[in-house]
Amino acid sequence: ITSVVNDFRVVEGDVNIGVHGRDFSVMFSKQAGTLISVKYSGQEMISSPPAPLFWRAMTDNDKGAGMHFDSSPWYAASLTRRTLSFELVEEKDRATVTYVYKLRVSEGVRVSVTYTVFSDGSIQVKSSYHGAAGLPKLPLFALSFKVPADYHQLNWYANGPEENYIDRACGARLCRFQNHAMDNVSSYLVPQESGNRTGVREVSIM
Repeated sequence: ITSVVNDFRVVEGDVNIGVHGRDFSVMFSKQAGTLISVKYSGQEMISSPPAPLFWRAMTDNDKGAGMHFDSSPWYAASLTRRTLSFELVEEKDRATVTYVYKLRVSEGVRVSVTYTVFSDGSIQVKSSYHGAAGLPKLPLFALSFKVPADYHQLNWYANGPEENYIDRACGARLCRFQNHAMDNVSSYLVPQESGNRTGVREVSIM
């Protein structure tokens, strides 16, 4: 099935769905249950398919509270999931693909991830978690989205230039900053929260 509006078109096959436009292409997999490719001017922008993420390195405070033991089911939930449904909605200037996942942490837990690809090549991503009663504390709710290591130059408009958090954001200034990805990891002796920026308005990586 193919729909064409100027340079923007959506091609649905048995296994994959391609969303194409001027100088970009985005590929979704029905079989893998996720976004599998994003190309701008022929250059691949992701190094591995995005996936829901519920676990992070434990900080000293987490360990003291026993989170590394009590919340361990969420670690397993980050490793695997089952795709329950897939939906494609086409509009004149956009295509929206939604996946719904089931997790082993609880029969009632559902996670949905929606990708909206616009005719200008921009992609809006929305991830939603529908919880269930009686679950352990959730360490993190995020979407793992990895880019190739070649893209290491960061440009952001947020509080900075150093890392800052809700309890120390007033010590930072709101401005546009630039650095490299390796500059955003603090050399703590044991894993801690690292590299956060509050007040984020815009981020780009090159």
